[in-house]
Amino acid sequence: MGENEKPRTASFTDVEKMLARLSRWYPGKIALSEEMTADWYKLLCDVDPDCMFAAAADLVSTSISDWPPTIGAIRSRALELAAGELAPVSAYEAWERVRKVPHDDTVVLRDIEKAALSQIGGTWELQNGSGATIYHFVRAYDALLIKQRRIRTVLPVVASVAETNAPALPDPVNTKPLELTDGGHETGADPSEVSELLKGLVGYEKGQDA
Repeated sequence: MGENEKPRTASFTDVEKMLARLSRWYPGKIALSEEMTADWYKLLCDVDPDCMFAAAADLVSTSISDWPPTIGAIRSRALELAAGELAPVSAYEAWERVRKVPHDDTVVLRDIEKAALSQIGGTWELQNGSGATIYHFVRAYDALLIKQRRIRTVLPVVASVAETNAPALPDPVNTKPLELTDGGHETGADPSEVSELLKGLVGYEKGQDA
């Protein structure tokens, strides 16, 4: 695709053809109608048609289900293919690359790997961390992967609604965190603050039975 060329997106006819194929592949499982095609088109109109057809074929050929793939599965798979991902890199595969960074300056990390590494403390953590470093990296990476997939597959209209309503959301409450010792005794907040907090949350009164 040229630098100024717009990406191709599925037309109503493209979606109609895909549904016709699914109907042939799953006899009696899809009740084709213009209304159904219109609904599917609304949810696939921003997807590359070649990726859409490939996604449908991939899901059908690898599934053991007697039912056709859902529109959500086709959309998600198509957008993965559009991003050049045959299969997402797992957290453990990413870790094998990331852990080499302090000793190999030829390793080039992907953006998601850089972000996950940054979240756990960067290269300092790789060099000085404990055996739990891999656990923290895997958790950070998996969370970022879920977020990346969500952002990639969200419908434009849904993203627009979120953007429109974001300024109206209240700011998070600035609450002083409670720090507990191993014995369970609060050490990081004023006892009177804790009492007032409990009163507001569960109607607690000092000296009152639960």
